[in-house]
Amino acid sequence: MFTATEFERCYASNGPTEGELKDRDGAVPSSAGIVVHALEHGPWSPVNTMYAMKFLHYLKEKLPRIDPVILLNDSYSPDPLQDGYHHRWDSLGCRIVRYKEDLSVKNRDGTLEISCSKGSDENRFSFDLLLLGTPMAPSPGTLKMMETLGIDGDDEGFAAPSNPLLSAVVTKVPGVFSAGCAAGPAAIADAVIQAAAAAGRVLSGGES
Repeated sequence: MFTATEFERCYASNGPTEGELKDRDGAVPSSAGIVVHALEHGPWSPVNTMYAMKFLHYLKEKLPRIDPVILLNDSYSPDPLQDGYHHRWDSLGCRIVRYKEDLSVKNRDGTLEISCSKGSDENRFSFDLLLLGTPMAPSPGTLKMMETLGIDGDDEGFAAPSNPLLSAVVTKVPGVFSAGCAAGPAAIADAVIQAAAAAGRVLSGGES
């Protein structure tokens, strides 16, 4: 079982396995699952959505005989009809399992047994390799900066916009803007857009 950042190192040629995909015991896995949003708290993260797509490509490239299973928590994930990534996951030949109740993981002699349910439907799987997309949280430095500047935080502790319907980057403090992961989990493309919006506010001399 690996978190997203741990598995990223496993794929690297200078990583602990020199680019070979192996489980914790050093064996080549014959089955794999990806929990897109692990843990039952924290905001939905587009970063985890992108990680899942990236790791599917990793697995298909390195272990083409494996058919990975995507485990998707309904409470975090937007409707699949509104999320193009869900369709792209399916096009890569993986199975997408949506669940609502808590996901249970047990380690039995190196094999990870997974159970999850949605209503009356219960799913059970056994994986040699399990990848976890863990929630993002604001860093201590971000929290300290917000406290120093008097910026309000949202329910998860990220910088909150003063009026999200008008702008995602304007805070309640005049002249102070938030962008990228300071304002919440953000993929690179979203962070670039927010940074451009904040820069535009600064260059125009606007504060709201």
